[in-house]
Parts: sequence; C-alpha cells; structure tokens
Amino acid sequence: MEKLLKSLDGKPYPLYKKLKGSWEQPTYRIQFDHIQGDAFAQPSRVRLFLTYSSLNLPIDWAGNAHRQIALRDFFVRRFAKLALANRRPLGSGHSGLFFIDEPGQQVLDTTTCFLLEDQIEIRMRMGLPANGRRILGHAAWTMLGENLAKFITHALHRDSYDDQDLIAHLNTFEDAQHIRQQLLEHQLIAFVGNHAMLARASGISDRPLAKGTTFQSPSSLEITLNRPNYGPIKGMGLKEGIHLIVGGGYHGKSTLLRGIEKGIYNHVPGDGREWVITREDAFKIRAEDGRAVTGVDISSFINGLPNQEPTTAFSTQNASGSTSQAANIIESIQAGSRFLLLDEDTSATNFMIRDRRMQELVAKENEPITPFVDRIADLYHKWQVSVILVMGGSGDYFEKAQNIIMMNEYQPRDVTAEAQKIALAHKDSRAMEAQSPLSMIERGHIAQDSLSSSKGRKDRVIRVQGLKTLTIGTDDIDSTYIEQMVHPSQLRAIGHQLLALESRIQEQGPLSFEKATQGIPSPTTQKDLEGTLKNPDGDLAQFRVLDLCAFLNRLRRLRLTH
Repeated sequence: MEKLLKSLDGKPYPLYKKLKGSWEQPTYRIQFDHIQGDAFAQPSRVRLFLTYSSLNLPIDWAGNAHRQIALRDFFVRRFAKLALANRRPLGSGHSGLFFIDEPGQQVLDTTTCFLLEDQIEIRMRMGLPANGRRILGHAAWTMLGENLAKFITHALHRDSYDDQDLIAHLNTFEDAQHIRQQLLEHQLIAFVGNHAMLARASGISDRPLAKGTTFQSPSSLEITLNRPNYGPIKGMGLKEGIHLIVGGGYHGKSTLLRGIEKGIYNHVPGDGREWVITREDAFKIRAEDGRAVTGVDISSFINGLPNQEPTTAFSTQNASGSTSQAANIIESIQAGSRFLLLDEDTSATNFMIRDRRMQELVAKENEPITPFVDRIADLYHKWQVSVILVMGGSGDYFEKAQNIIMMNEYQPRDVTAEAQKIALAHKDSRAMEAQSPLSMIERGHIAQDSLSSSKGRKDRVIRVQGLKTLTIGTDDIDSTYIEQMVHPSQLRAIGHQLLALESRIQEQGPLSFEKATQGIPSPTTQKDLEGTLKNPDGDLAQFRVLDLCAFLNRLRRLRLTH
C-alpha cells in the first residue's frame, strides 16, 4: 500500500481506485468497498477487520445478544470520539478525515460494527487526500499507514480504556432490557426509575442537565423491579390505562412525557434516563398541519364536513391540525400501537376539548369534530389503547383517567383522589359528543405507483437531511414531527426498506399495509437491516414497524386501491 500510494502522488484522483480491495496490515486488515470520485465527493467506504487478540479482548466478553449490542456500541463511540477530536484536513475537501456513524445518547443496534467469530468489523468512511483533483500520495500513506493505526490503538485496544467503563456499558444495557421484559410481566406501559434526570441540557442538546432535580416516584405508584447486574430498583410504574400529567407551566410535565417517549430506547450510562423504560409500541401523537393523509378513516373524530366530503377514507395533501391529529391516531393504532402519548402543547385545541359554553354557542350539528375527551375512554376500554396525556388547561379529563400525576418543580405527586373529588364537586354540564361507537375501517392496498425511487437517470436514490427529511427518488418525506426518531441512520434504514417494498409491490401487485410490513421484525437486527442491500453499509440503525408506517403514511404520492 505504501509503495502504491507514493507512486500515485500528483496523479489524477480517479487512480485512487487502484486501492479497491483488501489490504493486510500488521495488526488489521482494511477493505476498500467504494472509492470516492474526487476529494469533494462522499468519502470512500471502508471496512476494518481486527482480531480479538490484537485488541487484547477476551473472545467471550459479551456473553449474550444484548451485551453484544452494547459492546459494539462502546467501540463505535470511542472511535467516533477520537475521529472527531482529530479532524484535521490533509488537503482539499474531505482529505485526510475519518468519518464513522456517531451514536447519540441512545444505544441502537446498527451496522457500524460487527462481532464476527474471531474478529471485529468496523465500517467507516475516509476522505482520501488530494490537492484539487490530484492525489496526495504521501499524505494518503500518513493517513492510512500511520494515523489509522494510532486511532485503532487509542480507541479500541483494551489498554486504552478502563475495563469498568466497558462493563458499566454492558451491564446498563442488559439491565434495561430486563426491565423492559418486566413491563410485560407486570402489565406496565412505562417505568421511571427513582433519581432519573429527565431534563436535558438545552433545547438543542440531548445530554442531561448538569444540576437539575432528579425524579422521585409518588409512593402510591412506586414499584420495585429487578436487574441482574445492579439489583432491585424502585420507581414509578404506570399500568395499562389512561394517565394524566398535570401541573403549572414550566414545572416538568412535558419533560416527563419526553423522557417516557424516548424510553422506547436504552440509554448510555450517565444519561439520566437509563432506567426510564417504555413499552416499545408507544407512539407520540401530535397535530401536524400540512401533512399528507391518504385513505384514513377519521370518521370517529371528524364527520359531517360542510362540503359533504366523506371521512371514512379521508385524503388530503394539506391536513389541518385536527384532521392530522385524528389521522395520526388511527394510523398508529392500525400499524400496531396500543399506547399513545399526547401533549396539549402540540395538539390542536379544538381536537382535544369543547367546553359547555362553546357547545351552546356552536351546536353539535355545526361542529364536525368529536373531541378526544369523548373518545379517550373508548380507546382504552374497547380497543385496549393506553394513553398518557399532558393536560394543564382542562379538568374535563379528570373523570377519564385512572391516575392523575401533578408535576410541581419537576417532582411528581399522585393527585388522583383529589382530582376526582374536584370533578364530583364541580360536575361539568358539557354534553358528550360521541354519537356513534369508535370505529376504524381497514384501509386499501398500496398501489404500484405509490413508490418510485428513480431520479432522472439514477435508480434507488435515497437521501437524508438530519431527522427532518427522507428523500426517496424525487419524493421528500417530512419527518420533522415523527418525534421518536433519534438518529439519521434510522431514516436511511427505513429508506432502504421502502425501496424493498417498492420492489415487492412491483413484483406482487398492490399490498395491504399489513402484508407490506410483514417480515420486518422490531427491533430490527443487523442482518435484517442490510438484508436487501448489495453492498455493505455502515450507516443503518434499528427502527420499528410503527416508524416505517409513519414514513409511508406521509408519502405524498401514496395511493390506495380497493
């Protein structure tokens, strides 16, 4: 490699393609899967293969699948931190830079690192050095022959980290998985461990607030769960049912809900939410003005529109707050969720409540919306859909809830009995507006022209813009308000699954949503993540079938047939 790179010095950039293939180094092997076209293009894709013995790592350190996910995540974090700290260009564009899919506060199953029988595989990108469009061969050898070896030693070799840090990473992930299993055993939808730090450092940082108030469960809701590594843990256990989170502004209502909504993932030690564990089918619902809706039965919430438009198969390219929120609820339930999370701050007011005075002024026959307050009980009692709702502005939900939790200076208090007394003392005279049973008509089949990944002469085009947009071909899917997504690699993985779905529909014809998502496990494993790909990809992360359906439902070209 040294001889080749130095011989290429000063020559045209495309000659870097001579690197493609596998190269043995003294302590590792490097595989070039794709060579970039120039210094400003996407960096080259490479894979590193390192034996356990070269890293002084016991081959049986991670004894089960959960610990293996955590071990892989630990190595990727260390490599990413080092690559970021040493990001110094060696020429034009991305020259000399190392890139690896950097994890966030959540520990996800990804395709960035694999544990093979006797070695570890790391997938990353490298910007091969150039001056304009000319190869910098000597700089390339410095990058690949010297800097990379130092990165491997300082990030991955056992002497570079404290064993206890790694063990804590493995133990925390494994214990979180055990708590997750106990949710099912105890019919719980969420658990918030005592001493959790739910507040984040800022609105743009997912790291914990340095000096904030930690969580302490009300005694009436406290439960003890077991952890195999760290022993028993106490915290607030919420059973299946309807739960309200109330309190004054800025006292922590939404902070608690956000902690619960992200509890579908396991977190790194020190995040503060390690022991906030939520059932995996939890789905955050909100109003989403302007989103596309296709063929959704929202008639239980919105019916009798002034233009006589039917709402049993409602479609629009520009949904209002109320129609989008109704569609979000029905879509998530039909996709498999039995646990909804709502916050009044991000809900349509007219969708959530209509008080007695408004009922007298605007008669029901002139109001197509049946408010959520008149459907929430049926959702649980008839459809077994649990709900956690942040509500600080209306007491009309008091009678509906099994538990009412008041947040005061970030501390929860069980005020269920007090709220129920208030509800009895001030009996509301508002009329119940649900005039028919809650219903959900099955949707049609996904038409063959609903997905097209072509763009000009290019096929199978996928692009991701942070957590905001997934582009398939020429179609942009706005994911800004799919609020439980935490990493762009989840969007990329969903994009590849949508390409696979496109191929299936082209081969088999229109498919129902149920059949379209069959065979996609949750959470998705490494093998499943890249099962449809021809080439290795280190930038894919686990997602849920619920998430895939949420993206599919927001596809503006989606068309259903019957």
